[in-house]
Amino acid sequence: MEYPVLKKFRDKGSGDIYEVGSKYEAEADRAADLQRRGFIGKNDDEKSTKRTARNTSRSPEKNDKGNDEA
Repeated sequence: MEYPVLKKFRDKGSGDIYEVGSKYEAEADRAADLQRRGFIGKNDDEKSTKRTARNTSRSPEKNDKGNDEA
């Protein structure tokens, strides 16, 4: 899978240098190590399937009779 490069680094296997904003292709275990160390981000597939929490609480509003309404 391809991952976005967040911090410039030299790949220990190939010796290639990856610049910020470029793409890095790696297997899951290698990617997890580089992500943990802050060199690469999550791939696009991981971003699109992740769900974010929403704030569903409502602040009480007054209705036209002056009563609190939830």
